[in-house]
Amino acid sequence: MKKFLLVLFTCGLLFNSYAQSDEVLMTIGDQDITKGEFEYLFYKNNDKEDITYKDVKDYLDLFVKFKLKVIEAENRGMDQKEDFIKELGGYRAQLAKPYLTDRSVDEFYIKQAYDRLNEEVEASHILIEVKNGKTPADTLEAYNKALDIIDQLKNGADFAELARKYSADPSAQQNGGYLGYFKGFQMIYPFEDAAYKTPVGEISQPVRTTYGYHIIKVLDKRPSPGEVLVEHIMKVARDDDPADVKAQKKEEIDKIYQQLLDGKNFEDLAKKNSDDYSTASNGGRLNWFSTGQLVKPFETAAFALEKPGDISEPIRTQFGWHIIKLIDKRDVQPFNEIKDKISARLLKDDRGNKAHESFINKLKNEYNIEQYNVNIEPFAELSHKYAYTDSLFKADTRNMNKPVLKIEDSVYTQKDFADYLIANPRGENPGVADRVRMKWSAFKDQKLVDYEDSQLERKYPEFRYLMKEYHDGILLFDISSQEVWDKASQDTTGLEKFYAKHKKDYKWDEPHFSGNIIYCQTDTVMDSVKLLLAENMPIRDVFKKLNTTKLNFKYDTGSFTKGQNKIVDQMIWDGEVVEPDKKFPVVFLDGQTYPEGEVKKLNECRGAVTSDYQNELEDKWVKALKKKYKVKVNKSVLKEVAGDK
Repeated sequence: MKKFLLVLFTCGLLFNSYAQSDEVLMTIGDQDITKGEFEYLFYKNNDKEDITYKDVKDYLDLFVKFKLKVIEAENRGMDQKEDFIKELGGYRAQLAKPYLTDRSVDEFYIKQAYDRLNEEVEASHILIEVKNGKTPADTLEAYNKALDIIDQLKNGADFAELARKYSADPSAQQNGGYLGYFKGFQMIYPFEDAAYKTPVGEISQPVRTTYGYHIIKVLDKRPSPGEVLVEHIMKVARDDDPADVKAQKKEEIDKIYQQLLDGKNFEDLAKKNSDDYSTASNGGRLNWFSTGQLVKPFETAAFALEKPGDISEPIRTQFGWHIIKLIDKRDVQPFNEIKDKISARLLKDDRGNKAHESFINKLKNEYNIEQYNVNIEPFAELSHKYAYTDSLFKADTRNMNKPVLKIEDSVYTQKDFADYLIANPRGENPGVADRVRMKWSAFKDQKLVDYEDSQLERKYPEFRYLMKEYHDGILLFDISSQEVWDKASQDTTGLEKFYAKHKKDYKWDEPHFSGNIIYCQTDTVMDSVKLLLAENMPIRDVFKKLNTTKLNFKYDTGSFTKGQNKIVDQMIWDGEVVEPDKKFPVVFLDGQTYPEGEVKKLNECRGAVTSDYQNELEDKWVKALKKKYKVKVNKSVLKEVAGDK
């Protein structure tokens, strides 16, 4: 992100009613500046409770300088350049996102998700798969089958037995449909939602997901135990391994457990013995996990450990034998700390569409919408003949210009719909008529959002001012770079002239040493360095010459006042004796000591000189702009900003 954002401020969506006035506060050149625009920036940068007229006048000077530069940039056509348009468009797309969704729905699902991270549900389920082509008939057949199973359960049938008999979930044959405890985000959302809404001890109505229809029996609900951090030592022993292999692994894990009881270090034993090679090198350390993320026996044993450092007895899972050491426990993180993470996760499941659906429905109620069904009908025939990406489809739709949709005064044609189909060819593949209907619905929704996007500046003053702020900020950065920052850093001659004129302003506040601190391995090396320096060889060249095969000496270059370097303090200002470096024990200084008040050389104060040179360039530039553009302020309107009417 560009440095110009340093001149922008917190870009929240909160907005005050004062920033809506279209009264002209000032005219710069031939451009009117409204009271609303000035207030928007003024109050973002002045959070005092009691604003005075003096505060407003003081800020006015900064504002005028800012607008002079922006207007100059506009008059140079900098806002018409491709890079500017692309950059501003990128920012606008980001700033528009919160306005193109139903934020109240977003907040509801974020809070709901957090609450469900704090509560766990224990449940079993039966899955009735929707087979074949997922036609309405297939769906109805599966739904009726689910209702029949629910009737059997109500009449006393055993849930686990029916799960083994009917469920399409392969694991039901072993677990009778039992899922254990789970919490938010660990199940597909429609399943999760039904499980949380079904009371303990009761059975849900059929729940539709992408897998089919689920019948859910809720067994228990409990507060989430949070997360644990553990280490483990594992010996692989799968159920289908030979008996002698399983016996050997059991013997090995028991031996390791006894070593732990005898006081051996857990991490060392994990590194040496664990068959989990992904964690062994790290002492067996796993990532933080919560219930429902690992196999049940491991999870149960880990959460049963009470204090950090506690170690479990060997426990058996489907993967082998484990010994677990508790490192730490923690509750679910506070809402404000994980709100953004929850929001990001919502976009990846069915909840991500809820706010969008609600937003679309609001737009449908807000705007006058007309659709011309007769002009959509030809697409069923075209879709039957061609794929959307087919060149013949493109050719047949090129000149189709009849209207298909009207939103307020914006009209969209058959060609617009065809272009949408070409750009979005993927999706479900039902019958031709259904495919056109689904694509048409998506097209209409997209055009509603596009139309709303085009109205943001008109509907929301805060968005209009925020976009103006970004627009002006980019221009300010670009033109300031040209006129001040780049010029100061690249104009070597101008910088040197400025330094020569003002060098008395750059003096040392106290005595200092300027030069090299040189660290040598031996006195012989020191003599060689001194000899070459006496021949006016630069220190960097001496370094290259004497360190061809090994490092014989090293050096630090700079300017040092008292207290900045212990070696310099010792050798010049009788500071405390420094313990010599064992590798480079011979030290000497090559440079000069300057008294207090000595003028700094340009290379010793280049940063400060450059900054002051930039200020001078800016002052001259602003004076020139004020001559170029007449500034006229309406003082009566200015007083209103401070409430002085």
